[in-house]
Amino acid sequence: MSSPVSPSSRSNPTRQRPSGRSVLGVAAVVLAAIAAVLNVTAAPASAAGTVTLSKSSGIDPAGETLTVQGSGFDSSGTRGIYVMFCQQTSGRPSGTQCSGAQNWIGNTAMGAPVAWSGDGTFTATIDVVGTWTGVDCTDGTTVCGVVTRNDHLDGHLFDQDTFTPVTFAGDEPTTTTAPETTTAPETTTTAPASTTTEPTGTTVPSGDRPTVALSDSTDLADRESITVSGTGFAPDQGLYVQTCAKPEGASGTEAGRADNCYPEQDGTHTVWINPVGADGTWTTVLTVAARFGDVDCRTQACGVSVRRDHRGGATDFSQDVFTPITFGSGTVAPPAASARLSVTPSSNLVSGQRVTVDGEGFKPGRAVFVGLCDTAVANFAACDFANVVEATASAGTARAGGPGSFSVSLVVRSAFANTNCQSAAARCAVATWAVSGDDTAVQVTSPVSFGSTGASGSQSASSTNPLPRTGSDPSVPVAVGVLALIAGFGALAANRRRLA
Repeated sequence: MSSPVSPSSRSNPTRQRPSGRSVLGVAAVVLAAIAAVLNVTAAPASAAGTVTLSKSSGIDPAGETLTVQGSGFDSSGTRGIYVMFCQQTSGRPSGTQCSGAQNWIGNTAMGAPVAWSGDGTFTATIDVVGTWTGVDCTDGTTVCGVVTRNDHLDGHLFDQDTFTPVTFAGDEPTTTTAPETTTAPETTTTAPASTTTEPTGTTVPSGDRPTVALSDSTDLADRESITVSGTGFAPDQGLYVQTCAKPEGASGTEAGRADNCYPEQDGTHTVWINPVGADGTWTTVLTVAARFGDVDCRTQACGVSVRRDHRGGATDFSQDVFTPITFGSGTVAPPAASARLSVTPSSNLVSGQRVTVDGEGFKPGRAVFVGLCDTAVANFAACDFANVVEATASAGTARAGGPGSFSVSLVVRSAFANTNCQSAAARCAVATWAVSGDDTAVQVTSPVSFGSTGASGSQSASSTNPLPRTGSDPSVPVAVGVLALIAGFGALAANRRRLA
C-alpha cells in the first residue's frame, strides 16, 4: 500500500501560430483526456460529508454493531475513506486513541470491502465498545465517536474528516453532546481541517508574547536539524513549527503571519506540537530547508515560524512567532533508513488475537498505517484493511517513547478477503506504510504465524526488499508518452507552417 505521489503543477502548452492551431487543439484534447484518466495532478473536489448513525446514545458498553450512513462525501468514486471508532482528541485520532475497529469504503477492485453507493454516499457497519486499552468511553468525561477520514491513498488530506460522538448506557458526560450528524470542512492546501472540538486552553494575556529559542540560527546547512524551544505559549493548544519566508508585518498580527512556508507536513520539516504542555513550554527538533517552492533562503530572508494550528489558527495570531535564520552553502545528506518493527506475540497466534506492534527508527511525527498483509501477493494488495490502525512516531512532544518510536495494538486474523495466513503460499506479516507521501523508508515488515505454521521475527526495510506499491504507477510511462505526443504534434505543426 504505497501512499500517493505528491501532486505537482501541470504545465500549460505553449500557444502556436494559427497554422498549427487545429493540430494543437487535438493535442490539448488528448492531454486533457490522459490527465483525466490518471487524475494525478488535479486537486480533489471539496467534500462536505455528513454521517448518520443507527444509534448514538444508550449503547451497550460491552459492544454493539452500528450502521453508519454517509452522504455528501467526494462523489468521484475514485477516493476512499476509513470509518473508525476513536476517542475524541485535539487533532486527528490515531493509534491507541482508536479501538481498532475499522471499515473501508472505496474501490472494491483495490480491496475495499464496502463500495460507494454513488454520489458520495455509503452504508457500512462498525463495532463499537465502551472501553479498550488506555481509553474508557464510559467514564463521563471521555468523548468517543465514529470517525471518517481519507484512506491511505489520500491520508495527507483532511477534507473528509468527520467525528460523530456517541454515548453509552449509564454514561453521564460532563460535556454537551454534539449533534448526531457532523459536517466535514472544505479542502485546504495549507493547514489541514479538522472536525474535532477546538481546545479551550488558557489564552495568552495581551502584551505577554510567547518566545522561541533556537539551538543554532546562522550559517545553517540545508536539511540541518536544530532544536526549537518555546515558552509562554497557551497550554493545551496545538502549534505548527516550520521554515518560512519572512512575512512583511510584525509577529502577532495578521500582516505578520508567515504564509510562504515549507509545503509538506512531514513531521520533520513541519512539526505539529499537539498539545502544548500545561506550563506553556515545548521542545522539538526541526529540519530546516534552504529551498522550498519559489523560496531560496540563501538569497531571501527566512526563519522558523511558529503559529497556532488549524483549530483556531486562522483568526488567532497571538501564538505567532518568527525567528530569523540564515543558511551557508552546506547540505546535510538524508539519513539512511533504519525503521524496524517487532510484534508481541508473533507466533502461534489465534485468529482475532490482539498483538502489540512496536516501531523504532521511524521519522518523528510521521504517521504510518499498521496492518496485517500477505507479502506474497504482488502490488501489496492483500491486507486486512478492516483492522488497519494508524500510528504516529514520537516527535519529542508529550507522546510516550523516544523520538521515532510508537506502540500500537493490532487485531490479527488468520483469514481475510482472499488470504489465508495458514496456507503454505501465504507469507503474512505485520507491515507499515506512509499515510502521507511515497516513503519507502517506512515500509517495514515483521513476519507472524498462526498456530504452528510459519516463523516469527522482526525485519527491517533497510535490509530487505520494501513492500511493493499499490498497483502500478503509470505516471512515468504516460509522461514519456505525453512528451512524445507533444514533440510529434509540434513537428507536424512546424511542417505545416513550412508548407504554408
